[in-house]
Amino acid sequence: MRILSHRAGGFRAVAYVGRGQKLVSFHHDGHGHDRWLRLWDLASFRLEGERPATDDPSPLLFLPGGVAFLRRQRRWDEEADIPLGLLPGQPATHPLPALAERGRRALAFTPDGRGIVHSDWQKAMARRGSFRLILCDDRGNLLREFSCNVTSFFRQAAFTPDGRLLAAHGESRQVFLWDAAGAAMGELEHSDVVIRLAFAPDGRLLATAAGRTVRLWDVAGRECLYRFPAFRSFCEALAFSPDGRLLAAGSNDCRLRVWDTASGRELADLNWEIGEVRGIAFAPDGATAAAVGSKKKIAVWDVDL
Repeated sequence: MRILSHRAGGFRAVAYVGRGQKLVSFHHDGHGHDRWLRLWDLASFRLEGERPATDDPSPLLFLPGGVAFLRRQRRWDEEADIPLGLLPGQPATHPLPALAERGRRALAFTPDGRGIVHSDWQKAMARRGSFRLILCDDRGNLLREFSCNVTSFFRQAAFTPDGRLLAAHGESRQVFLWDAAGAAMGELEHSDVVIRLAFAPDGRLLATAAGRTVRLWDVAGRECLYRFPAFRSFCEALAFSPDGRLLAAGSNDCRLRVWDTASGRELADLNWEIGEVRGIAFAPDGATAAAVGSKKKIAVWDVDL
């Protein structure tokens, strides 16, 4: 296990880029004023480059489907294995200025990068309720709406890898499900406010974090397969391994736990003193994984479970 650290800000998210030789981290100062994207080389374990992040608190690279969208927008350099905006000397760019101007916040992209799901909070506030999700193309043209009986802002959304199902949650105890045409497919009830969700790579499983508890759901049957023992504080990070065999979760109690998705058995309970765990990512080959914490540190470890 190796630790990467930086003097400024608490890390909020992490992702492997290219074939897994580099990491991109996102952090801000806790008040949302000082936002940065940083590129780390895993061969030397050194900072390779950095630039200010966009005004969007969730940079596109970290949104579900974001990589596919960046490639479609030709903002991803396949030769360098990293986004163009992170190359030294490249200016910072934001491909979605129109959404921000219209009071919309991007939450996810369709798997092919052609569509953008966002919360239309400006119109919802004007109507004093009736929150919804809207799917637009990359030019902002409306494709369809996803509506439900919810009275809070949507905080996160994700498609299954085949694009046939959309899941989203707001500041409530439900995860809402729709098919690709926008028809409601039911709700997953929780005993606390939902904080995070993540689909397994094959789309058959959905992990949710509500309060201090993580659940693993069978998507087709809308059935909770496992309700794992609670953390001591809120869970704010979820990630599946590329083969879907492992589910990792991180909490504000500074712990990171890993379970076997087939049996529900806990395989690891880790604490590397990186602070509150805010983000987790597995390498494309599943050989290593990374976790970012509030103490300005990133832990990178070999996955040998």
